[in-house]
Amino acid sequence: HFCCHRADAAELALLTRRLEPKIGVYIKYKLCFKEISVHFSLSLFIALEAERMFESRRLNKIDLENKTAQQTESDLKGKRIGARRPVPPF
Repeated sequence: HFCCHRADAAELALLTRRLEPKIGVYIKYKLCFKEISVHFSLSLFIALEAERMFESRRLNKIDLENKTAQQTESDLKGKRIGARRPVPPF
């Protein structure tokens, strides 16, 4: 029976807690979550990569929104918005 070793036990514990109701039948708990069954390792890898991809997209979107807000703020900094024009002399 082939087992996969994971370096980050905290990451594995968090992921197994999220995925346990769905595919927890295949989990083979051993000392400190270091070994998992082959059946679960592929699902774990796919789920982990998908979660990283979605998190990366979310963070990129937030970063883009922040950059846009900063650019807009710097563009509007020197302009007086809502200021009335002086009335021309008669």
